[in-house]
Amino acid sequence: MKALAGFLGAVIGLLLVAGGGYFLLRPKPTSRPPATPTVLQSTSSTSSGASTSDTSSAPHPDKPVSAPLSHEDQMREELGQKRLPFFRFLRQNYGNIIERFSVLEDFDTLDLVIKQDDDRTMAGIIQQAIAPSAKEYGFRRVRFYTRNAPNSVEPFTIVAESSEDGSGRWNTFRK
Repeated sequence: MKALAGFLGAVIGLLLVAGGGYFLLRPKPTSRPPATPTVLQSTSSTSSGASTSDTSSAPHPDKPVSAPLSHEDQMREELGQKRLPFFRFLRQNYGNIIERFSVLEDFDTLDLVIKQDDDRTMAGIIQQAIAPSAKEYGFRRVRFYTRNAPNSVEPFTIVAESSEDGSGRWNTFRK
């Protein structure tokens, strides 16, 4: 009798464990019925104005619809437009020294890729191009980069950073 009671206890225990496992692992019911695949038919207008059923090409709007810009992208775009005269000045007067320029991360930081990283070249750019008007265009810092070897993992190396101290002086620090 004890053996039968032990056997029944073991069977009931296994059923409880199996039932609990099923309860935890079963698919959860949803309030929506399962989705059934539907076939959508598209119509496109031909040049004569008649519509035809053509599923091989996607529809196109009359003119492109622009996605809304985030606040940050909108600010970047507005600042870029306002800074165009300064960028033109850099390109026209320092295109032989400055390989490229951009505003990558911070809106107040101008990133310059220069062809030579000697102190004389950087001091000349700061004194003649940056100090006279960069602050008026919203720049408080300039980072100088040089191009790495073509087989390098990183395309550029930062060599110096210059920042405006609030009194109109630009202090440059080598990296």
